Amino acid sequence: MNKKSILILTFAVVMFLITTISLATAEDLEVSLNYTPYPAIQGQDVNLIFTIENTGEENLTDLEFILDEGSKFDLVGNDKKNIAVLNAGQTSTITYVLNVEDSASGNENVNLEWNYKKGSDEKNNDNDFTIRVSEKDVFLTIADAKTTPSNLIPGQTGKLDLTLENEANSNIKDIVVSLDFTNLPFAPSAGVTEKKISSINVGDSEKISFDIGVLQGTEPKTYKVPVALKYYDSYGQIYQKVNIISLSVFSEPELDFAVDKNQLILGSGGKISLNVFNKGLTDVFFSDVKLLESSDYRILSSNSAYIGKISSDDYDSADFEIILNKENVNLQFEIRYKDANNNKYSKSVSLPVKVYSKEEAIAAGLIKVVVWPYFLLGLIVIIVLWVVIARAIKKKRKENAKRLS
Repeated sequence: MNKKSILILTFAVVMFLITTISLATAEDLEVSLNYTPYPAIQGQDVNLIFTIENTGEENLTDLEFILDEGSKFDLVGNDKKNIAVLNAGQTSTITYVLNVEDSASGNENVNLEWNYKKGSDEKNNDNDFTIRVSEKDVFLTIADAKTTPSNLIPGQTGKLDLTLENEANSNIKDIVVSLDFTNLPFAPSAGVTEKKISSINVGDSEKISFDIGVLQGTEPKTYKVPVALKYYDSYGQIYQKVNIISLSVFSEPELDFAVDKNQLILGSGGKISLNVFNKGLTDVFFSDVKLLESSDYRILSSNSAYIGKISSDDYDSADFEIILNKENVNLQFEIRYKDANNNKYSKSVSLPVKVYSKEEAIAAGLIKVVVWPYFLLGLIVIIVLWVVIARAIKKKRKENAKRLS
């Protein structure tokens, strides 16, 4: 026998011995586990489906399976399952229902023991199986939502900062944050309403920012904006939820003032009107005007007037009647009002007014000069003079007539 033949024969003998030993020690049953849901969830039921396969060449009988659920699960039903016969190559399944306790987390084990007969021989075995347990609810929260400026302004762009916090007992990954501006007066800068975060570890937080444009003409008030969160736990379980944040749109009232109907004559009573113009983007509410006392003038009417609401890009007025004691007078007003958020404002205003002398008033036509009395007086004087002169002439004529006779 040559060297090559000897090597081939030796290899064949070794392979035969290996095969014989494997078959002799081969397990008759192969048991595998699938469970739903995956992962199991705290406080909920999980279905354990064990697949039993007879991998041997002989039929097996009187198969009995006993489940030890451990300390983190509560068994629903009987712990024993039986299969009368499992033929060679045949597969069967048995199912257990467990309730997952709230204290379970991570990888938890159960033990399955099985007994059976192979011919006249009684055999048994057991194995531990791992069940992954997820939290009842993996909390990813919006811990804070801030805008810069704190009150967004119509027609301008602001910044929204969201702080997300992982309140779960496991890491959270593949986080998607989406803003929903449907039917809201906001527009995303550069069209970005969705941002992603790769992961947030247990107890950590992460901040993301959005640039937000507020549409021109937006009514100042607080708007509710839905924020959708989609994320996965460490086992790949998906979670989706919607949070609501508040965005405040506001612009401080911008008022301007002017004195109208200014026809004041020194020493005489006159009427003035204070016009209040709302040049801002927000309405003004509960406004009232007070004319303050001064030695430069005397107030003949009430010194206060209630105006109420003044809409944006509109105006209203308050009327007062006064007597001016000197020229070059500044009227002192105090205006109080509220904005749409019920914030109170107070403003002091000093406005100059034109004061006319009587001569200036006559020249300006503010005082009408009545000429008919003077005309009538002149006419009377002329008539009186005419009568006197006529009588004098008549008397003179009589005297001359007497002298001639």
